[in-house]
Amino acid sequence: QARGIYEAVGDRVGLGSCLLSIGQGLRYIGDYAQAEVLLQDARQSFESLNDRWWQLLSWNELGILYMVVGELAEAQNCLARGLDLGRAIGDESGQAYLLCNLGQVQRELGELEAAEQSLQEGLNLAQSQSDAHLEAICHSDLALVNLQAARFPQAIQQAKLSMTKFQALDLAISTTADLGTLAAAHLALGEQHMALSYAQEAGALLEQSHGEGPDYPRRDYWVC
Repeated sequence: QARGIYEAVGDRVGLGSCLLSIGQGLRYIGDYAQAEVLLQDARQSFESLNDRWWQLLSWNELGILYMVVGELAEAQNCLARGLDLGRAIGDESGQAYLLCNLGQVQRELGELEAAEQSLQEGLNLAQSQSDAHLEAICHSDLALVNLQAARFPQAIQQAKLSMTKFQALDLAISTTADLGTLAAAHLALGEQHMALSYAQEAGALLEQSHGEGPDYPRRDYWVC
């Protein structure tokens, strides 16, 4: 409805913001092809307006979309372009989220050293802005990097830091990834009883929430 009004009055920034929001919604419900079309339309609109802040948001959303569908090289490119814009305009909040997402992509690509650097930089920015939610996410992703690098004690430490942050925010449902990391790390260390306990706890949360709440419930189910 808002899109039609913005089109009627010729508000190009408002129209672009609507396209961005609709694209986000379509991604959430799994309509990735149409989401890509709208997000690219929004990006091009903001580019023609030379609005770098909105371009940053568009690049971030495109990066997330391509990450979700497994087009990791394209995701990395979009997030890097958004990060360049964030640095150019001094938007530290935008940089923090882009760095976190970029770190996730780099981890999926097996670029663990780069992933750790991006996530740590994102964590530092989140801490400087007292963004506890993003801090929790960065700790969670750092735990996954350490797990993939077979640094199991460090993975356990980061996962517990993340869980503490999420629980303080009353977001226990968001701890399923960390519980899975703890299960995998303890299993790798030969501590089967603890591994089973964490996997069962994560599984119970996933069943209770029907997968609504965790960022990647399918991955968490698979780990458990």
